[in-house]
Amino acid sequence: EEKTRTSEEESRLKELQDKEYNISNVKSNIIVSAAKNEYEGWQLIITSKGNVKTEYTITASDLISESGDKYEAKNVAFFHELYIEVAPNEYYTDEGYYPDAILPMEKAVEYKENYVKPSENQGVYIEFYIPKGQKTGKYYGSYTVCCENQQFDIPVVLDVWDFEVSDTTTAKSLFLTKWDYWTGELDTSQEMYKA
Repeated sequence: EEKTRTSEEESRLKELQDKEYNISNVKSNIIVSAAKNEYEGWQLIITSKGNVKTEYTITASDLISESGDKYEAKNVAFFHELYIEVAPNEYYTDEGYYPDAILPMEKAVEYKENYVKPSENQGVYIEFYIPKGQKTGKYYGSYTVCCENQQFDIPVVLDVWDFEVSDTTTAKSLFLTKWDYWTGELDTSQEMYKA
């Protein structure tokens, strides 16, 4: 048996692949608010209760507003989360498998990595892009997750705000560089450090 989980408050938490999570406050829908010309993310967790790895797929559909306007599915991207092991006391946090990199879903399917391990969690990062010309308002629909012979239709609500994010970012950024942060690269030269 599979179960899916989404939660507005917990959509950015790092749910470990190999640990159970608290499902008492879980919501079974996706609720996203964003401005025009903005990207907004959401996290979906699929948990396998079976004894074998389970292949999964996820499909977006167009979302429709009450006035009949359309938010097209092509503006949504799915990413299969990959995990790294954190050893005990390594980073003063709990040990386990933490989500780290994200693999575009089409590549996960191509590489046959779109599966949930037995009795473990699998994160799917969902990226919404709101086009500049998108009409303001709430859009409704559902996305479909298929796990072997089971199908889950997850309700989606997208609230598009009445303003647009600029193409130009003027905020300054700070990049911390230390020996520890760049020695893991294939090229540890001074040129790589400067890059």
